[in-house]
Amino acid sequence: MKNVKEKEAITNADCNVLGHAIADLINSVPKMSVNTLIYFKKIQKKLDVIGKLTFKEQERIIKSHVKTGKEGKPMLTEPTEENPQPEYIYKSDDSRQKAEAEMKALFGKKIITKFEKINPSVIGGLEINPARNQRFSAIMEMLLEEEVEEMKVV
Repeated sequence: MKNVKEKEAITNADCNVLGHAIADLINSVPKMSVNTLIYFKKIQKKLDVIGKLTFKEQERIIKSHVKTGKEGKPMLTEPTEENPQPEYIYKSDDSRQKAEAEMKALFGKKIITKFEKINPSVIGGLEINPARNQRFSAIMEMLLEEEVEEMKVV
């Protein structure tokens, strides 16, 4: 593989956060230029491809550690008052720990990709609603060109 800059590597977890941040942004601003919307939609398409690959790997991990029913679907506990969220029924005592470790490793994997950066002025006119887009900092960190201030030593 070519020599890759660290900034071109992004984790699965970062992709997930960025995807949610873009969706939140698109759904929370009253107006956005068509070019800006197209830019964010291109990024979403790339993130969707990454997400589908990750989902296939998650399914593989679940199938290898969770009991399955007659239809081949993962078995879940029945919701109770104490535990209203159903949980997977694991094949053995250590299957849960193995599954969690594999999932953690999966979301920590680096994906080598590039996102076209945009100048902050492109989104400078957007009215960002921080309450509806708490992940906006992910967009700022991963998609905005860094403004480098020119300095001189005198």
